[in-house]
Amino acid sequence: MAKIKNLLLDRDGTIIVEKHYLGNPDDVELLPNAKEALKKFTQKGIELFIVTNQSGIGRGYYKTEDFFAVQNKLYDILNEYNVKIKDIEFCPHTPSDNCTCRKPAIGMWQNLKKKYGLLENETAIAGDKLSDMYFGINAGLLVNALVLTGYGLSEKEKCSNIKIDIIAKDLLDLYYLLEEQRLI
Repeated sequence: MAKIKNLLLDRDGTIIVEKHYLGNPDDVELLPNAKEALKKFTQKGIELFIVTNQSGIGRGYYKTEDFFAVQNKLYDILNEYNVKIKDIEFCPHTPSDNCTCRKPAIGMWQNLKKKYGLLENETAIAGDKLSDMYFGINAGLLVNALVLTGYGLSEKEKCSNIKIDIIAKDLLDLYYLLEEQRLI
């Protein structure tokens, strides 16, 4: 049976509190249990990656520099818990740009796959939106996990006809469910 070696994580609503178009690092706030979960994944040897749509850049709500300031604040917080995000891929485009990187398109996956030699059957996605689940399906990932944080509760209803392998209360619940299923 395949084991998960890589976990792709949506950022807003999955790791940090959803703050509609977050461009201010002072507003970064980890979701409850996120640090503990990410620490457990790290201790298990799982490589963590972030894949995030950031249309606020394309819409002019904040700049790319603001996005990186938010990201650096998140890294600083996670470093306190010895959690390392290996890399981040982000899409700065709006939905109307029809780019190949905006989830559910798999441009971000293709970049990470090429850069790190990642394999679909060793990789999972965790996110709070339908677009995250379609991203995992389109990329052929081993596990598609919907977390019920952020938009997860409302998005769950939209996901009834698609392949979701795990529905978890949050990232810590996901960790335990993956462990229970012997996927990590």
